[in-house]
Amino acid sequence: MRYLPTALALATLLAAPSLAYADCTADFAAVMQAYHDAGPRKVETELTFTTSKPGESSTRTSVAKIVLPDALDLHSEDSGNRNHSDAILIGGKGFTKVDGGWTALPAEAVGELRMLFLADGFMGEEPRNIQCLGGKKLGHKPVSVYSFEIPGSPKAMTVMFYVDTSTKRPLKANGIAAMQAGGEDMKVSYTYDPKIKVVAPN
Repeated sequence: MRYLPTALALATLLAAPSLAYADCTADFAAVMQAYHDAGPRKVETELTFTTSKPGESSTRTSVAKIVLPDALDLHSEDSGNRNHSDAILIGGKGFTKVDGGWTALPAEAVGELRMLFLADGFMGEEPRNIQCLGGKKLGHKPVSVYSFEIPGSPKAMTVMFYVDTSTKRPLKANGIAAMQAGGEDMKVSYTYDPKIKVVAPN
């Protein structure tokens, strides 16, 4: 799953020669800081992979309950074979459900999940070509729209990012990585709720 960029890393880009670009980058960094400070949240992601064969695709969905700095409850599922997985990170430890029971995750798996979901990262990559596209409505809610690219293999993903104008918190993201033999289509939604909790498995 692709995720969010670090505000601190973005702030280093403020030395860009274009004043408009610098202003946009600073504004985007403020959005990332607002996301970081928003409290418990749920991040729902749908990532669809397509190939050059008509009708051949697979979709990976995930629901991540996140309580920074170190708590994650993740459920993910594949549409094609209905395989699903569950993981919990809390207090520096990680667990995954296997055959109905919970088992400890190795340190490398814990580190990877932290990078993907708990660190202010986007698959460990910084966004590039950040653009401020102005305001619009998402339903009846005023939003600010940004676009950026996330480096990837074999092709970068272009992301449209929708932010609540009043709170500066992200609400939605759509990403596309088009390739000659298919591509990736990403949809992300963000919900903020102080009642969200992550507890260690029994």
